[in-house]
Amino acid sequence: MQTKQTAERDFIDGWILEELIKGKTIEEMNGTTFVFGKELLTLKRNAEGSFDVEPLETKDIVIIQEEGKMRIENMCDKCGTEHQTFKEVIQCCEDIE
Repeated sequence: MQTKQTAERDFIDGWILEELIKGKTIEEMNGTTFVFGKELLTLKRNAEGSFDVEPLETKDIVIIQEEGKMRIENMCDKCGTEHQTFKEVIQCCEDIE
């Protein structure tokens, strides 16, 4: 069983890899913020050129979504990764609680 922190890092590492494959640069990803429940985590580039994942202090997180504007069909509900097929979405995080 994975700890929450390990699962979060696995999701973020997967996102970073996916973005690199798409052609995004390390500098473009620097400062990216992730929302996990009531936590904000941000990517900070370290001296070695890789990323540290740092928590951001915040009192509340409010997400406002206009109906229909942000709907993505093939996106994993657990990690937010987009997939080509619905089957891939179902299989994405099936082993993570």
